[in-house]
Amino acid sequence: MTKKMTAHAIMSFTENIESFNMKDWVESHTYSFKPLHRYEGKLTLENGKLKFEGKDNKEERMFELEIELKKITDVYLGLDEVFTRGNDSNLDLWLKPPRIKFERNGSEKTIYLFIDLNYLTKTSENKKWFKVLKDLDKTMDF
Repeated sequence: MTKKMTAHAIMSFTENIESFNMKDWVESHTYSFKPLHRYEGKLTLENGKLKFEGKDNKEERMFELEIELKKITDVYLGLDEVFTRGNDSNLDLWLKPPRIKFERNGSEKTIYLFIDLNYLTKTSENKKWFKVLKDLDKTMDF
């Protein structure tokens, strides 16, 4: 089994990204200097689970998400038809978000993450986490 990993992360579901408006974009880029996101908190990989604990910035309340690794159906690194370069003009040049698809209550859900993001130095741990999750997928070590 994989060693425990933890990191600071920002996250959005597909439906969050699709509902963002110009006001959300301006606030994200002028106040926080972060890509569009709804949730901010701690990401943990441990005991066969990927867990996010943090704050729902829209509802201003605590939020938790726990995904069993065996429920993950796809791990991808990069922009796609939902999270596009239009969300942030710098994204495809230096920062590619991990996209994780997983099964929840009979339907497929998708999250986008930015992990240990430093927007000023244009660095993140996105690739590291993607590789770990992708390697788990290849070895079926969950």
